[in-house]
Amino acid sequence: PTPTPTPTPTPTPGSGSAQPGAARFSDSTFASIQAGRTTMASGARGDAVKAVQQALLDMGFPMMALKNDVGVSGVDGAYGGQTTTAVRNFQIHASKRDPNVRVTGVVDAATLKALFTLSPAPGAKAWDLGQPNHAPAPFFDGNSQQRLRVVVAQDEHRTFLYDRQGACIGIYPNAQGSQGNSTEPGLKRVRTRLDEGSAKATGVNLWGDSRAFGQRIVDLSWVDGRSSGEELHGTYDYRNMGKDVSHGCVRHYNEDIVQIFNSLAVGDLVAISPGVDDRHLAAPPAGRV
Repeated sequence: PTPTPTPTPTPTPGSGSAQPGAARFSDSTFASIQAGRTTMASGARGDAVKAVQQALLDMGFPMMALKNDVGVSGVDGAYGGQTTTAVRNFQIHASKRDPNVRVTGVVDAATLKALFTLSPAPGAKAWDLGQPNHAPAPFFDGNSQQRLRVVVAQDEHRTFLYDRQGACIGIYPNAQGSQGNSTEPGLKRVRTRLDEGSAKATGVNLWGDSRAFGQRIVDLSWVDGRSSGEELHGTYDYRNMGKDVSHGCVRHYNEDIVQIFNSLAVGDLVAISPGVDDRHLAAPPAGRV
């Protein structure tokens, strides 16, 4: 296929070891997108759509559906509202590396090039082979005493989970505070952890709804101990994942909040950050980790 006429030629699918995800995009549809003749947008259907959806899912962007209260893959080959949201969030992430990527919710040549580069190889998740492309440093203000277990990247609606050695072990989509109920950025600490029974009871107590907080709650305070009034919690509203819809808390798919909950302990540090390029997310000087 003819490369898109940009300053840096668009790679051919499957070429280059620096592009582990390129092998996902062998469908002939992608040659036309790559050449700038067509785009992929809402209403599209087929195997090429599935390939994009699976890549987004494997990078931690929203691509799940709820069936009988259980999350199932939303990789269905139909480019609808959820796929548009996931593409937009990916474009927010990718545009920090490539200014040619525009946030439109449409897969064009520049977005496809970013998918080649940033998505993992087929069958892998973004975090399987160590630190994924463009993951934030798990430290706050470059301080080794402020090692983070979670970074919430607000603009792209993704939550990064780290082990105690600083390796990224999961990336999950999230939904955050709506206009007027914003999620406040800054350094926070896990104050309490509430299991499913306690999450249901809290939902009934606060909202009259046992499903309001999903299957787990990780309650946060500011790092100095002041109440933040925010939590990482689950949700049954899978349709709105990846959007600004909450009352200030950070919602996750139930399957994901269980993994996050199981990985964290009281006292662990959580950074709510405007994005992965937040100046507060910096590694300590060499030799001081």
